[in-house]
Amino acid sequence: MNETKRLVESITNGIQDKKGRGIVIADLREIDGSICSYFIICQAIRHSRWRP
Repeated sequence: MNETKRLVESITNGIQDKKGRGIVIADLREIDGSICSYFIICQAIRHSRWRP
């Protein structure tokens, strides 16, 4: 496994540890002029602890 794939796996695991949901890994390696190889998107639930 190369370094980039290990980094993507590590990021994905970190997102899952923090309860991230709907993780999408966009592989951009085939796009000419792309500034990155992968783009990772996820959702999170925000639990606000605001008190008046």
